[in-house]
Amino acid sequence: MIAQPEIHGIGHLDGIIEDCVGFEVNGLEFHGGNEAVLRDTGRVLGAQSLGMMMLTVNPPHIHTHWKSTWATVVRVVEDAIALRELRHSRGVPLSDAELAHISGRN
Repeated sequence: MIAQPEIHGIGHLDGIIEDCVGFEVNGLEFHGGNEAVLRDTGRVLGAQSLGMMMLTVNPPHIHTHWKSTWATVVRVVEDAIALRELRHSRGVPLSDAELAHISGRN
C-alpha cells in the first residue's frame, strides 16, 4: 500500500492498494469535525470520477471488525485488478487516476 498518495486535482488519499484501489479511513477520531469528513468524501468522489475504485472505512471497521473488513478489502482489490487487466487487454486506455499515479503527478 502506498500511504498518503496525492492524486492530481483530487488531493491526498489515505492510501492506494495495489495501484488500483484508493483507501480512506473516516471518522471523527481522525478529523476535526464534519468539514474534514466532507473533504474526505469529496476526495473519494473525485477519485471515483477518474475511474479509481475506492474503499472507505471507519475506525470500528479496523479495530473491531477487522476480519470482515479485510475480506472486503481483498475482494475489492481482486475485482479491481481483474477489471484493470480486462480493460488493458482490450486496449481500453488507463483511467485519469491511473495515469496521474503512474506519471508521478501524484
